[in-house]
Amino acid sequence: HDEIRDMCHPALRKECGTEVIWYKCDRLSEDRTIGRNEFNDLVAYTRDRLALTFHRYISGTATNNRRLELVLNGQKVPSIDPFHREHLATQPLEVETLDVGDTGRITIRPYILPHYSKLRRSDLDRLAGEEGLLKNQGFYVYRNDRLVMYGTWFRLLRHGELSQLVRVAVEIPNSVDSMWKITVDKSDAQLPGFLRTRLKQITSGLRRRASRVQRSKGGRLDPAGGTQPVWNRYKAKDEIRYEINRDHPLIRAVMDRSEPDSSGLLHAALRMIEREFPTESFSRDTEEAVDSLHQSEANPDAFRDLLAASLPQLLVDRRGDVNALLRELKNVEPYASNWPVVQDFLSEEGWI
Repeated sequence: HDEIRDMCHPALRKECGTEVIWYKCDRLSEDRTIGRNEFNDLVAYTRDRLALTFHRYISGTATNNRRLELVLNGQKVPSIDPFHREHLATQPLEVETLDVGDTGRITIRPYILPHYSKLRRSDLDRLAGEEGLLKNQGFYVYRNDRLVMYGTWFRLLRHGELSQLVRVAVEIPNSVDSMWKITVDKSDAQLPGFLRTRLKQITSGLRRRASRVQRSKGGRLDPAGGTQPVWNRYKAKDEIRYEINRDHPLIRAVMDRSEPDSSGLLHAALRMIEREFPTESFSRDTEEAVDSLHQSEANPDAFRDLLAASLPQLLVDRRGDVNALLRELKNVEPYASNWPVVQDFLSEEGWI
């Protein structure tokens, strides 16, 4: 007792609690062959895994409503909610409960995450983790509110861009451990055969609903708030045609920079793109495979590449007036509808 008393944290001498002390971590340090930066990366990784695995207990949202406080190297471990439920654009879908005989009840709670255009970079990084949204989609299996495994479809569905916003919480009691083949260290589980058919049905519907979120972020001809689109639609009598908006700042910047001898060639190229728009194929796809139609970019890094390529030159055109650029971007697509991402980019570049 005296030996433990001398070793433990002072708080444990006054009240009950648990403290875990690790020392002589030869395997963690790879026999002291890793450097300080690599070791700090391991500490940060540990903090993030604890924050995710026990997020319900840390946030006080576990079934028993008891709050768990984890302290790592003197700092409290935060809660990382993989469903980002506090965001208004997160879509919680229908909850389903399945009785498993006399052994307990399984609860299935699907969510569709917000499109990246509605997230700040810090929120997106937290949701994406180290491997990105694509790898972290799928089922999140909880045993008594503790996350056991995540980022898997149990071979019911392939990981794809159209489903990368889908995450499904599967909550199981400890009474079904043998049925789910829960490992001793609570780090892995296997989907029971009798659940495969029902979960297959659920995932199929979720993918279609998530694809609508991705498609809804494509270009619009009537953007909200009267913002300037990339394409214009014209209707005269029974004829409808689409044209690239020559007044769009990015298109206009390219046209203004073209050499006098090549300006006609640029106009001809734009007219050719408009004339050769694949109307028949597009019409057929909207009728037969609308859920697979995916024109907007699902990768947030690709949109940031667009910002890096276009915004510096647009700023030059405004003689370095950042405020003038901001006013214009808020009224031009695709910048206006992806404004949180644009703000983060401008902040990182030190423009705002």
